[in-house]
Amino acid sequence: MTVGAASGAPSPSPSSSPATTNAPTTDASPTDAAGILTPPADEAAFLTALSTTAVTGVPPASTDALLDTLPPPHPTPPPPTLYNLVLHLSDTRGMARLGLVEALGAVGSPALPALLSGLTGCPNPVVRRSCGKALAKLGDARSVDPLITTMTSDADAVTRASAAGALARVGLPAATALLAVLAQEKEEEEEEGDGEKARSDGTAAAAATAVGNDDDDGGGDDSVDGTTIHGGMTAKGHAAWALSFMGPAAGEVLLAAAAGGHGGGDDVRCAAVAALGGIAAGDVLPAMAGGSSALGADDDWGDEDDDNTDGSGGDGATTASADLKARAIAALTTALASDPAPRVRIEAGTGLANAGAASAAAPLLLTRLVRPPGSPPPAAAGTEAGEAVEERRAAALALMKLRHVPAVGALEAVAADEEEAPTVRAVARLAVTTLRRMEEAAAEEEEEWV
Repeated sequence: MTVGAASGAPSPSPSSSPATTNAPTTDASPTDAAGILTPPADEAAFLTALSTTAVTGVPPASTDALLDTLPPPHPTPPPPTLYNLVLHLSDTRGMARLGLVEALGAVGSPALPALLSGLTGCPNPVVRRSCGKALAKLGDARSVDPLITTMTSDADAVTRASAAGALARVGLPAATALLAVLAQEKEEEEEEGDGEKARSDGTAAAAATAVGNDDDDGGGDDSVDGTTIHGGMTAKGHAAWALSFMGPAAGEVLLAAAAGGHGGGDDVRCAAVAALGGIAAGDVLPAMAGGSSALGADDDWGDEDDDNTDGSGGDGATTASADLKARAIAALTTALASDPAPRVRIEAGTGLANAGAASAAAPLLLTRLVRPPGSPPPAAAGTEAGEAVEERRAAALALMKLRHVPAVGALEAVAADEEEAPTVRAVARLAVTTLRRMEEAAAEEEEEWV
């Protein structure tokens, strides 16, 4: 199977990806009669090759010949072949690496040792990234510790994102380790730029990486010169993201964390509440919903009333999913009402709004919307004033998402408050306009039916 260099626009990837360079490859390495690079004879030779062959790169013809020897359904190859598959992840062609990742994923658990060695022991970040993606396909609980180490300390931003994606695929066995990362008092070192900005900027990159859709697997050519990349999302940001995509598989752990377990810090509760918001709203990617260890990746989390006639879950799974969603909404309601951290309350309100839980959320959001009498003006310096402003802005936005027309009066008062922050007043005005239009549209529709 000959793999050509991909062309066209690259798939989404972190902005910190290295620029493409014409990295040298070597044709001097010994090959067999089929033109395939001679594989390492044992693990010691493989570990040496990770720092030599995998850094200088492999001949593209060797990769093509190797892939030709692995037609589906990929019978388990001997260790030397597995070593060779990992070494060929240094191929500069994205589509070639994609084929290798698919092949290693199809091999399954026998490929685990070689992939972990590549993830933790290869200087070439392109190899480490691809090992992370292949480990995501395995979803093996034995990979949790090396993946956590990679996610928290690898110098390459895309490799860290790949590790986070693999941890999300592992599911429940990785949840406690991810919460432990969040329970740390602070990041060992903030990434380049503002930490919060790094979290938000890195989310899309991590999502693309986790589903195998960045330019490392999707078709772009990459440098194999060993360049490392800094920047991207922080370790806590990656951990929170991975938890958010575990969905029902980690439901019990997330409920405990939202209630103050697993360290009980603001970061832990915030991540748990955000993930529970996804469960409450049914906003969980099927591929990330815990697989066979959860309620079933085919369960329709957007509609608990689904008849589930495809045989994927049945009434038991539907009842279980509805119960977990109800418990998630209850946990979010508690967090919105009483959590001491504004950012946790913001996540809770947003999750309830996305879930359409108006009866639970609207009364609490209205209390968060109004600036308390005698409170300092929004322009006052200090983090506390800024958090209060953001919470009121988020409350106005959530009420709009809930389509809660009875909130119009309170929103109009906020929009007219000249001492309120401009951002809060702007969102309040938008919410009033939106809700008024909805009210008018409903009235017109009712008249048509009279």
